[in-house]
Amino acid sequence: MNTLSLMDVVEAMENTRKEIRAARSNLKNRAQQKAITQAEYHKKRACTMLGLLNGKQYDIEGEPTGKIVATTALPIAKGICWKESLERDFADSEYKNVLVGLDSLKAELNSLQSIKKHLDEV
Repeated sequence: MNTLSLMDVVEAMENTRKEIRAARSNLKNRAQQKAITQAEYHKKRACTMLGLLNGKQYDIEGEPTGKIVATTALPIAKGICWKESLERDFADSEYKNVLVGLDSLKAELNSLQSIKKHLDEV
């Protein structure tokens, strides 16, 4: 029978704590990247909308935008800024991924603490 020793559990707890520290640092970086990509997307979309409303021509997959009215500027600007939107969504997903990973590590640490408590009582 393969059983965990108290030392194995303590070592696993310390490794999990190190992973949590690394994840917290990664979370800060991902949050910053998320904010930057979101700001860049909004800036690009606003500039594109102003350009459209001022008559600037854009090319969307070989199709010129033509004359734009205010009611169609936003959806067209979103289409023109698709790459920035994709980057923004990817950064958001990466941020959320780190959050989920951090929650998983916290649950793992909690489980290890319970195992340690049980081994301490034996």
